[in-house]
Amino acid sequence: MCTLERSTSAAPTTPSRTLGCRAPPAPLPCIYFGSSSAAALPVAGRFADVYLTWGEPPQAAAAKIDKVRAEAAAHGRKIRFGIRLHTISRDTSDAAWAVADQLLADLTAEQIAKATALHAKSESEGQR
Repeated sequence: MCTLERSTSAAPTTPSRTLGCRAPPAPLPCIYFGSSSAAALPVAGRFADVYLTWGEPPQAAAAKIDKVRAEAAAHGRKIRFGIRLHTISRDTSDAAWAVADQLLADLTAEQIAKATALHAKSESEGQR
């Protein structure tokens, strides 16, 4: 953590500022990073402790994880991974699927088209 301190030079009319840095916190906090753009994967490999991705088809997630793992290895690092998923929990699988089916049934074709168009214009790789 850095602090800015005011000090005076030899001439009292010309104050200056000095930057004093303390030791970093111990232990250092983990860096969690999530982004799917081509530019982001090397950044994740070099700096992140944990790379986060969205739920996507398993083969797509595996390919992205392999890329980030290779980026980390190129810097002599190992990285952990996490995935963000929305879940519906009920007492049985059938009950959970019934809720999911009802959520989808409540959407109109217009709502789906609007969301699809909005996501297609997004700068977020994961949204497209």
